[in-house]
Amino acid sequence: MKRLIIFLLLCMPLVASAQKESLTKVYDAYLNKQGYTTVELSRDMLKSMGVKDGINRMVAISTEEEALVPQFCQDVEQHLTHLKQLFAVTKDGRTVRILTRSDENDKVEYMAIFTRSEQNAVLITLEGNDIKIDTAMSMLGGKK
Repeated sequence: MKRLIIFLLLCMPLVASAQKESLTKVYDAYLNKQGYTTVELSRDMLKSMGVKDGINRMVAISTEEEALVPQFCQDVEQHLTHLKQLFAVTKDGRTVRILTRSDENDKVEYMAIFTRSEQNAVLITLEGNDIKIDTAMSMLGGKK
């Protein structure tokens, strides 16, 4: 039993690394692909925009081509399974989901915001060390 616990503890960094790489693979797959827009903001750019709370990187992928939406959504959904859903809202055919992953101290280190409808889909991911939801929402145009 002791060996099993030690083995599981040793594997935890590998699992966390694989989870982070999962959505990176989605970003890489859609980078420079016809019909998709990708945006990546570094920590320096975020700082210059006035973002000070815990966000080190932002990545966004979107498509507004109706024919591309189903496959994109399927790809994204299979890579979101390792995140904890905070909430989901569906209204008039549009779904918005916010999912997170926290560290051992319950500080949010990863957030995914996924919106979809029949006409378009957007995935925004935030990486950091203590992401505050109000900071993320104000950065994305919501009210603080």
